[in-house]
Amino acid sequence: MKESEQFTLKALNGLVRDRLKAAFPDTLMLIAEISELSVNRNGHCYMELIEKEVDSDSIIARARAIIWSYTYRVLKPYFEHAAGLELQSGLKVLLTVQVEFHEAYGYSLIVKDIDPSYTLGEWALRKREVVLRLEKEGMLEMNRTLPMPMVPRSVAIISSPTAAGYGDFMHHLNENELGIHYYTRLFPASMQGADTERSVIDALEQINQCTRLFDVVVIIRGGGAQAELNAFNSYLLGLHVAQFPLPVLSGIGHERDETVVDMVAWQGFKTPTAVADFLMAQSGNFIALLDGYANRLRDLASGGLHQSQEKLLRFSRTFSPRVVRFLGEKRMGLQQSGARLRHVVARGYERERSRMEGFALKNNLLRPEHILQRGYSLTLCRGRIVTSASGLEKGARLTTLMRDGKVDSIVDEVNIN
Repeated sequence: MKESEQFTLKALNGLVRDRLKAAFPDTLMLIAEISELSVNRNGHCYMELIEKEVDSDSIIARARAIIWSYTYRVLKPYFEHAAGLELQSGLKVLLTVQVEFHEAYGYSLIVKDIDPSYTLGEWALRKREVVLRLEKEGMLEMNRTLPMPMVPRSVAIISSPTAAGYGDFMHHLNENELGIHYYTRLFPASMQGADTERSVIDALEQINQCTRLFDVVVIIRGGGAQAELNAFNSYLLGLHVAQFPLPVLSGIGHERDETVVDMVAWQGFKTPTAVADFLMAQSGNFIALLDGYANRLRDLASGGLHQSQEKLLRFSRTFSPRVVRFLGEKRMGLQQSGARLRHVVARGYERERSRMEGFALKNNLLRPEHILQRGYSLTLCRGRIVTSASGLEKGARLTTLMRDGKVDSIVDEVNIN
């Protein structure tokens, strides 16, 4: 090619096409991340592929890729069945591509195949890196150091309200045989797809504003494809769970794999109903403990009562004869004292009766009629006995009583010695 040679754009693009075709005559294996993915009405799938710098996560390469409709109809279900997840943006993939350059549309990669095992292996590698990072930062055991309440009855639930796992959990918890009532509150979150990580973190932050209302946090979802669990392997979500101030119980609902959330939670369970079983077991253990204490107290009380009864019986056998003897002695003493008291009372009564009779006799002899019969007289003034001349006045009317009658008189003169 001469330096002064001139080309039209079409001719230049044709030359580039030929050179690329010569340089890449066959398909090649390409590692890239799907940044964007769309399917047009004709069924063709258009993707933007990127490569990021490992340390900074900045994009260092970009290319357009196409899966023609006839290939896409076969490739999409194959990949999703084998990998267990939807072909979508955000996946790191291993593609079989044909390098192509079109004069009018430019450079593009025609996708012939996608290896699902590479994507799953890449996720496993990322999960291991996340676990090692959390372990290095001392986060793996952090949530597990929190004390689990003896009876966790206030439960904050992070789940999709339409998830089958959420319904199973609530039914299992509310229909418990112990009849225990649990206070539950749902914090809705998307549990699958690209929004899962951010949605669950938002729910955790909401609960963090009212932690005093809850004993534990439960993160649950129903079963699903294994690859759908990848959101629960993120470093950011694992960090939030590890540092949460309440014990976190996870029931992601997958039997075959353990997620990062399971590993940093206070305890991870395979299913949502297993989480409910754990909560009920905690309550059952507490009730059993109380029953044990009650039985122990009852046994102690019964044993103490029996010992007291035995002691009282022994005491009564020893004490009763003494009481009977003591009462007999006191009864005899009371009888003797009573006899002496009756004698003393009788003598006193006779003495007082004789004295009273003497008083009555003297009193009878001093009565006015007896005095008059002995030759004395009594002078009355206004019905009262006159005993002194000083109490009389001239003109006062007097009545003098004598043995055989009375004499009325008027005081003419009063002489006082």
